[in-house]
Amino acid sequence: MNHIKICLTTVLVLLSMLSIAQIEQKINGATNISWDKLNSELDLNLINSDRSISRKDGFVSQQVALLKYRNDGLKLWRKFPNDPQRYWWLSKTLYYGRQLYYLDLKEFDLPYKKILSRDGYDFRMDKNSLSEWERIYPQLKGEYLSYCTTNRFVGFNEAFNSPELALLINELKSFLNLSLNKQYWRGEKVDLNKVKSLFIQTGNYLKDEKVDKPTIKQVDAFSYMSYDFLEQYEKLGLTLSDVKAFLNTLSINSVPVMQAWAINKSNFLTLMESPLLLRHKSIKGEMIDLDKMRGKVVLIDFWATWCSSCIARMPVLKLMYDKYKDHGFEVISACLANDGDLPNVKAVEDKIEADWPILLIGRTSNKDSLGQQIWRKYSFFGVPQLLLLDKQGKLVMLNDKLANGDFESIVKRLLSENYISN
Repeated sequence: MNHIKICLTTVLVLLSMLSIAQIEQKINGATNISWDKLNSELDLNLINSDRSISRKDGFVSQQVALLKYRNDGLKLWRKFPNDPQRYWWLSKTLYYGRQLYYLDLKEFDLPYKKILSRDGYDFRMDKNSLSEWERIYPQLKGEYLSYCTTNRFVGFNEAFNSPELALLINELKSFLNLSLNKQYWRGEKVDLNKVKSLFIQTGNYLKDEKVDKPTIKQVDAFSYMSYDFLEQYEKLGLTLSDVKAFLNTLSINSVPVMQAWAINKSNFLTLMESPLLLRHKSIKGEMIDLDKMRGKVVLIDFWATWCSSCIARMPVLKLMYDKYKDHGFEVISACLANDGDLPNVKAVEDKIEADWPILLIGRTSNKDSLGQQIWRKYSFFGVPQLLLLDKQGKLVMLNDKLANGDFESIVKRLLSENYISN
């Protein structure tokens, strides 16, 4: 009799397990469809926004799509706590997110030109949405890291091979962007201690990185510090002395790539106090020497033939150059190209009708080329790099408004200044 009971119990347990497995399979199947639909909708919406006839409509539809992706994904996160696809969603959300997930959608009623000129840094915020995200993010982060400790890394930044690093870079990026937003600012000066803490934590995951062989991890970690911190330090309420002190503390960091970055950026800041030296032949054979161009306002455009955004910006530079070249404004295009790239460079020159000096300074991968020397000395990542110099040859602005062409007022101011010859 006991034997029969044991057999019946075993059968019931097996049937129960089978039933649970079938239910889980159905649930997981439904989940996969939901996540797949969510991701495919986002990808399609982003593609459509890029193809939009109106740039403003494209920008608006992109932001609406990203907001929907975050909010719908958060519902699925809560509904299916055991589905690993939720971690892909979180990583992708953070990658695309920045501060744009917290915009007040009424901002999109503004003219597109005004939206573009603001560059997202001072949009009115949906503070309730932002507060809610800041409240739940620690829990999402904890669950994500807990999953990744016992399973393979799942994330949109898989090239990092580290969920901690991916999250840190996104947190640093988001904090800097939010700090640049006047609607978010909670003080007169950015919290330097928090910036330093996040950056140093990031650096701890780059201990084995090589200074002369930057990987995507280096580029991603340092690019935000370069663009959103150093280039816009005044918008963060910082002085040049604040930035120098910040870099000095990092210049003795034990992580080689962190130390090199800090030293190189300190070198770059010296250009605000002493003239930039550059002497190189143009493609027409004339010697271009910045030292002999004192008294002129000079824009140096570092670019490459494979950089579509670099070339797309040149017509704006052409308009500015034509308007002010007779008043002491000069443009120099320094292309990261070798002599063999000359036909491609000339094709761009002809298309843009560029009548300013164009230099071939060599690719950054070429040993001891001028391009490599400049990139190594100042720790530039990628192109374009736009430098605006005053009549003394000192750096006034790097990228920032130069990137979207909204710098005419700055050029006019610099041209009106007196030149003091040494």
